[in-house]
Amino acid sequence: MNGLNYKNKTLLLILIATVVRCIIACSIELGNDEVYYRMYAQYLQWNYFDHPPMVGWLIRLTTVNLLLDNEFFIRLGAIMAAAITTWFIFLCGKKMNTEYSGFLAAVMYTSSIYGSIIAGTFILPDSPQMVCWSAGLYLLIRISAHSHINRTKKRDLFLFGLVAGLGMLCKIHMAFLWFGLLLYIIRHNRQWLKEPALYLSAIISIALFYPVIKWNVDNHFITYLYHSKRVAVTNSSIDIGSLVSFLGGQVFYANPIIFFLAVTATVAAFKNNLPVSVSQKRMLLYCSLPLIAFATGISLFRNVLPHWTGPAFTSLILLAGCWLSKQQLKPGFEKRRIPKTLVAALAFQLLVITGGILVVNYIPGSIGKKEKKCWEMVILHWICTAGKSWKCNLKK
Repeated sequence: MNGLNYKNKTLLLILIATVVRCIIACSIELGNDEVYYRMYAQYLQWNYFDHPPMVGWLIRLTTVNLLLDNEFFIRLGAIMAAAITTWFIFLCGKKMNTEYSGFLAAVMYTSSIYGSIIAGTFILPDSPQMVCWSAGLYLLIRISAHSHINRTKKRDLFLFGLVAGLGMLCKIHMAFLWFGLLLYIIRHNRQWLKEPALYLSAIISIALFYPVIKWNVDNHFITYLYHSKRVAVTNSSIDIGSLVSFLGGQVFYANPIIFFLAVTATVAAFKNNLPVSVSQKRMLLYCSLPLIAFATGISLFRNVLPHWTGPAFTSLILLAGCWLSKQQLKPGFEKRRIPKTLVAALAFQLLVITGGILVVNYIPGSIGKKEKKCWEMVILHWICTAGKSWKCNLKK
């Protein structure tokens, strides 16, 4: 099989996944959060109480200035973003190893509940953020490919500053890519600290994010005060139930099979047992593990939404794609077949999708049209309830 076929397979995967997401978007009413973000589009500002403005702009665009104001067109931006993100994931895997690795990573992203459903079908700030996150990863992978600095790397760094700035207009989590880049530079490539291009790139990001800063200055830093209360742990006691529900939510959102592959690949990365350059491996780890550690640390004391770490696990999916390609490319392996583990992951996701649509729309007495909540919120509620129950048992 040549590389071109994996490119075509990825495009076919994106097409099929897009059709499925369109069906889901038309089958479930808007959730509470989606209705809230719909209000962003109705009252455009440079920032809002809890998030930057990009999701509102995206809804205004896909609904043609709110002319096509229904579930499908409100969610169309998320569906488009998922398709673009999947393509960037393929390009990242191809750049790191081979087109086969890129294809496997694309299948994994399509199999994840977070990538395909939460950020890929429901309209949230994560939806446009994932386009910027995956594009930013692609640029960082290019930048870290070689140790020397040249004109191409400087251009990629300027583009990264642009993409990161746009990403921070979606969600502040995008700043963790800058954090990962700086960690990499400080620990492994300090010559970049002497390059004006690095600081110009940072200025581009800050300039794009400036309207959000200005809005907060004018509104007494209300966004900062709100989020600081969500992550403050100084006056909180350890909450095992919160940690358990957060960990369980991460496993579910990533897809249990994909979560296992991501963890396995991360361990292999630390053992230098991946067909990836050391510099690219380090860059991906620096862009993912700090966010996971940050959110997990907070979950020890406060309730944390599992989708906070969704972008970080997307970075680990790239390592998993390279790890799985190394495992599968052995004598006797038929390249035309998707590995059985990924077939199982796709089957799990389809089962969850089907079950969610049935529960929300057709089972009497369930949380559905009556309360207008997304099915994934129902499952998250089950996970949180299980975590709290476990905490109570520990106290007994």
